[in-house]
Amino acid sequence: MAAVAPVTVTNIADNIDRQLTFMDIEIEQKCYPHLKPKHGWLEKAMSYNPYAVGLLTITSGRITLADEHGHVFRSVGPTMMTAAQLGIYRSTTHGFGNGIRLEDRLTVNLELTTTSGTYHLLNDDLTVIPVLLTWLASFDVPVTDPLHLKQLPADFNWQQVTAAEIAKWSVSTPYAAQMTTLGARNRH
Repeated sequence: MAAVAPVTVTNIADNIDRQLTFMDIEIEQKCYPHLKPKHGWLEKAMSYNPYAVGLLTITSGRITLADEHGHVFRSVGPTMMTAAQLGIYRSTTHGFGNGIRLEDRLTVNLELTTTSGTYHLLNDDLTVIPVLLTWLASFDVPVTDPLHLKQLPADFNWQQVTAAEIAKWSVSTPYAAQMTTLGARNRH
């Protein structure tokens, strides 16, 4: 059975603490996901994502959250982070081609709790997971890890993860139910 969760489509600053919100993540001057430039109207139309996308910027001394227009609306020091949860949601999206095609979509979920609130962040790039785990460990932030992602080997290939693997890892966790995603594809 598919689970339904609201995702921010506009006004990130007012919604990020209440519902899932897509955020690009910039850490160590690298952005996740690393978006390939789209050329031509057809390629741009095919990569359309209906959700607003903000930016989480992580530096050694601050984290900042910017809305879909690039305006920073929160800035906190790492000592203000009290907890984090890291997981992966599974969903299906409509694919391209004849007939109805469904494609798997895997989305990183980072719930970051600070002294000023809890922020529900989504990101399309699974390769950000080991980077986030390293960053959170460097500041001794307690991480809830229902899928046991910390136990995977350092050379684990995040680009080859399948929805079937996530389904196995997520049994009896908050990530077990497949989510419903309407019309959105991964932003790669």
